[in-house]
Amino acid sequence: MKKQKLLTLFAILCTGILCSCTNSKFIIDRNADNYSNVQTYSERDHFFLWGMGRKHNHDFSKICPNGKIVKMETNNDWIDETLVSLTMGVYYTRTFTAYCAVDPITEDKSQK
Repeated sequence: MKKQKLLTLFAILCTGILCSCTNSKFIIDRNADNYSNVQTYSERDHFFLWGMGRKHNHDFSKICPNGKIVKMETNNDWIDETLVSLTMGVYYTRTFTAYCAVDPITEDKSQK
């Protein structure tokens, strides 16, 4: 009986880990998919105690010095969720990705 309960708990934990991925997309420029020269910048943010009181500030002038940000994404994959589950929320990670149009003015002129 004890072995069956342990196996059931393990199955629920594995299902939760494998099925709990999140993704948020923020489109800043509606023509983001039309730019031909887009560079990406990705960084993993680390939080402790479920992210309470912790803010990550990203300097967009350093991330995209030659252009503008056209799209941003944040996501948690199964590795992130596994770490959250194993530490019971004490350690939390999230991946931040910014998409930069290198020269949006030139790109806009070439589309007209």
